Amino acid sequence: MNSNMDAVLKSTAVLVLNEYMEKERDEHLQVPSYERSDARKDYRNGYYERDFMMSIGKIRLRVPRTRSGEFAPSKKYARCD
Repeated sequence: MNSNMDAVLKSTAVLVLNEYMEKERDEHLQVPSYERSDARKDYRNGYYERDFMMSIGKIRLRVPRTRSGEFAPSKKYARCD
């Protein structure tokens, strides 16, 4: 039962943190996904994966990136090798 709860907590943390980083990237670009605007600062350029160490254990996040590489999430991650 405890391992199921850990899995639920980890998957919830992954969903919340990934969504938060997406919102941060949208704010950085000043344009939501699939919209065109003259106010656009940069373009989306996929994701890279990073491990993030939390008190519930290590989770794998999809960190969004931009073409210019200027975007960085506000929450720094603890990299685990």
